[in-house]
Amino acid sequence: IMLMDVSASMKRSDRLPLLKEAFGKLLDHMRAEDRISVIIYSNDAKVAVDGVSASQRETIFSSIDRLVVAGSPKGKSALKKAYKLAQENFISGGNNRIIMATDGFFEIDDLFSLASKINGSSIALSVFSFGNLSKDRHSALGRLAEMGNGNYKNITRTNIDNALLEEAKAVRK
Repeated sequence: IMLMDVSASMKRSDRLPLLKEAFGKLLDHMRAEDRISVIIYSNDAKVAVDGVSASQRETIFSSIDRLVVAGSPKGKSALKKAYKLAQENFISGGNNRIIMATDGFFEIDDLFSLASKINGSSIALSVFSFGNLSKDRHSALGRLAEMGNGNYKNITRTNIDNALLEEAKAVRK
């Protein structure tokens, strides 16, 4: 599940444009048997793509290319929706993962209890941050990923390829 923050704070060039590029590159590492869902969130969370084969790149790329920024992020409701969708599309023995892409400008503390619930399941929560964030924000997003039994990376132009390849190959702990 790709959970993408499209709130107004993502407008900068080191955020939404880099996010689009990053997820395009991540899709390049996916196989036809991989199932992809895309949820976008700002004022509310909307499912843009629901459980399609990674071979349907046109559909997935199209949904990502059309992203525009607006509103304020509602991270908790978005993560709830992503978790529900991950449960509905769960693949036994698969790499069931929510990848949250954000600049972290929302109440991260509100998501910790939900991440703990995800940690108790067979679904991992990884977090990709975008933009120049404070140490506290990096720390909180890293803690969120850790609580969700996933990975945390701040995505920049210099690490985009390696970070995404690592995530594509990631397995549940």
